[in-house]
Amino acid sequence: MVSVGLCILETIAAIETLLKVSQQYALLLEPNVTNVVTADNEPFDEPRTAPSVSLVSIHHYSRHGLCKSFKGKKKLYKAMKTKLCLTKLSFTAEFVMDLCSQKHGMLEKWVAALFDIDGDGYITHFEKQLYDND
Repeated sequence: MVSVGLCILETIAAIETLLKVSQQYALLLEPNVTNVVTADNEPFDEPRTAPSVSLVSIHHYSRHGLCKSFKGKKKLYKAMKTKLCLTKLSFTAEFVMDLCSQKHGMLEKWVAALFDIDGDGYITHFEKQLYDND
């Protein structure tokens, strides 16, 4: 029975890794990136600055996008359920409520770990929609 549980955990970890890799690959193929050649003839990717691209800081998204409304708290709860697999759902719900009520930096750390895939400190439109499927 224990080996079945470990197998399930390994499968979940493999699925999460595959999901993160595919999301990072999707970000690489985003049409808002142009290929620029430098003076050394070494190409590098430079993002276009378009007014339609909105970047929100992790602090702003965690406080105003997630914790200010029930819909945002529900999204954070769904994201937390993916990381806290073997815990009671009531504990996860209380943990989300506690994170939203406190003013320390723990909420920002959790939001960065759950939503900020590329690690740039900002939440893009794509990253906001990670846990929207109902």
